[in-house]
Amino acid sequence: MAIHSQRPIGAMLMFALALAAVAAAAQPSPWDALTEAEIRAAAAAVRADHPGPVLFNELKLARPDKAMALAWRPGQPVVRRADVVFMHGGGAYEGIVDLASGSAEINALPAEVQPMLSVDGDIQPAMTVANRHPEVVAALARRGLQPDQVLCAPLTVGRFPADAGETRRLAKLWCLKAGKTRNLFSQPVEGLVPVIDLEQQEIVEVIDLYQDTPAPPLPELTHEFDETSIPPRPTLNAVRQTRTGGPNYQRDGSRVTWQNWDFRFSYDPRQGTILNDVSYRDGKRRRSVIYEVAMSEMFVPYQDPTPGWYFRTYFDMGEYGFGNSGTELSGADCPGYAEVLDVTLHDAAGEPVTAPGRVCLFERDPARPVWRHTSLLGNHESRPATELVVRMVATIGNYDYFQDYVFAQDGRFRVELTSTGLDAVKGVAAKHRAEAVPGELDYGTLIAPQLLGVNHDHFFNYRVDLDVDGPVNEFVRMRLVPQSAENSPRTSYWRVEPETVTQELDARTRLDPDRPAALVFRNGASRNAMGEPASFQIIHQTITRPLVDPGDPAYQRGAFTFYDLWVTPHALDERFASGRHINQGVGGMGLPAWTAADRSLRNTDLVAWVTLGFHHVPMAEDWPVMPSKVDAFELKPRNFFDRNPAIDVPTSMK
Repeated sequence: MAIHSQRPIGAMLMFALALAAVAAAAQPSPWDALTEAEIRAAAAAVRADHPGPVLFNELKLARPDKAMALAWRPGQPVVRRADVVFMHGGGAYEGIVDLASGSAEINALPAEVQPMLSVDGDIQPAMTVANRHPEVVAALARRGLQPDQVLCAPLTVGRFPADAGETRRLAKLWCLKAGKTRNLFSQPVEGLVPVIDLEQQEIVEVIDLYQDTPAPPLPELTHEFDETSIPPRPTLNAVRQTRTGGPNYQRDGSRVTWQNWDFRFSYDPRQGTILNDVSYRDGKRRRSVIYEVAMSEMFVPYQDPTPGWYFRTYFDMGEYGFGNSGTELSGADCPGYAEVLDVTLHDAAGEPVTAPGRVCLFERDPARPVWRHTSLLGNHESRPATELVVRMVATIGNYDYFQDYVFAQDGRFRVELTSTGLDAVKGVAAKHRAEAVPGELDYGTLIAPQLLGVNHDHFFNYRVDLDVDGPVNEFVRMRLVPQSAENSPRTSYWRVEPETVTQELDARTRLDPDRPAALVFRNGASRNAMGEPASFQIIHQTITRPLVDPGDPAYQRGAFTFYDLWVTPHALDERFASGRHINQGVGGMGLPAWTAADRSLRNTDLVAWVTLGFHHVPMAEDWPVMPSKVDAFELKPRNFFDRNPAIDVPTSMK
């Protein structure tokens, strides 16, 4: 039900001033992130209708109507709206604020729905509460610890059958001994799980698995990873890429042009970097490829069923915010010549916050040619390759994730997701595998004395709104089918049999190396010089699916993981693979719910949902900090061009 109210005079004045600031600002594009003035105006509109304390969980650009956005040209007026989710008076709300008029349509959310966590509104306050609770203090004393030695960080609780009817906004706290260390996670206070009501900021339950038995002793603090603690190997002679003469790309605000590519980028507190209006200039034609690409959800379930761990089934993007978790880029995060950009986020009070150095743009040499050939006659031709990268890094608890959007000169576009950081470890008594008691090491690997790296999965889903030469496309599986040979010395061969997929449920795809198929999105009305339909192919470079019971409640919430690819018709409000409000959310939201309608995919505006992932069995080499691991998928042109689009790359550079 939409809620409207009479605005007080003081609130109206603040709101009018905020709107005036928006009107005076430079004209953004339809896809640009909210400006400081727009954030203030949206927050003022909400507060004008909701007197008293308001906690803003999400305050970001409401994605524009696609047809209107594509029709927009620089200099023209643009409809700008803010998407808001907030807590007020014990309830949760969501709505849209028109940034030109200030009108707001706000809807109350059901009592059991919990918005994503706010860093300064939920997480930071919760970290100061547990240490004052008498049961927590007593539990720490049993372990020989004082409250000022311990930091308890909130973890999302998931939703399980026993949580039916739960309407409180809850978190479970992960308590760690916080000494003078860079490795905060190396001394877990195992078996102590305080439960906090985030709205009331009070402890409602204290779970202590070792109340009547000795807890595992704290691991020794021998897990640092800075150079003062770990003597470095001899310094290398520098091996660096340099960029002389400035960048080869041109950037005008959010618009970037480079090597025939043209796109817009923005930064979202939930999704991180988003690309829009991606096209490739082919001769005199500007040809659309992607309307929008962004992360849709992350799912990281741990594989330990014990009371201190079973609930650790994180939806890092929807529960914490991938963009909110972005960190300042420094050191080796980007090349020294990269352009590093600030972004504007918001705090719990709805005030804009400048987050420095969250995005970097740079070109790089991938150390292989974009193409080469040496003929039998001795002629040699090769061309140096250059790539353009848009990068951000999010640190979500113990993990660090690099997200790269990579543009290549031959028309390929790649998404790379690099995982590094620290393993989440469980405190155990064993210092060596031979010392372990039965069951102690069942759910992971002893990666350091008294530290068990717990088995877990990582799944990432990306929403890719493809516009291959326009928004009207079709999805085709080009199956590679074995055939028996007749009238040939061969006994068998394989051929390609295209299968046009016309319905959503049929489009759900599980990749199988024994039944290979190219996953192609094509425009049947656009053909290359040979008459082939203009297409782009999605290529998974990693394939991982759940190993657990499909009915497991955690995986029901993350049901997008059961397929490597989903395809849906474009819908403005279908953005998140597990649904809009996944924090303490129920299963079956998002892709399973939408595709149940089995909508037609015939010659329409299609969205691809690409799932990547890996099973992580920890190892000693992960500790004390993990080497980087890359997962990726690629969009590759297939008959989109008449020839190799990188054929004209020059042999040398300036």
